[in-house]
Amino acid sequence: MAYVLIIWLHAGMMSHNDDVAITSIRFNTVQACETAAKAIESQAGSTVQKGHHICIKD
Repeated sequence: MAYVLIIWLHAGMMSHNDDVAITSIRFNTVQACETAAKAIESQAGSTVQKGHHICIKD
């Protein structure tokens, strides 16, 4: 079974309509998918207003 990470980041400083969607590679476990999502969100730092993710079973 595989999981696909979909992550979207609200990156606009002046607007709430500047969303960017990123689809990642497959992961073997949901735990690996969640770990990768949290790492991406934490590395984005102050350049992102909000970050959201979902791991979907493939």
